[in-house]
Amino acid sequence: MLRDLFFYTIFMLSVLLVAYGHMDVRSQFLQTQYVKHRFLRTPIYEESDEK
Repeated sequence: MLRDLFFYTIFMLSVLLVAYGHMDVRSQFLQTQYVKHRFLRTPIYEESDEK
């Protein structure tokens, strides 16, 4: 039982790291996009909800 708790904890930490990494990449992309638009007047990429 203690072994299962250990594996579950390791698994959940890895899931949190992946989720945080995805959010960090997304925010960095949006920040870069804003700076380029602000200073270079490039168009802003709009996400569409339709797939």
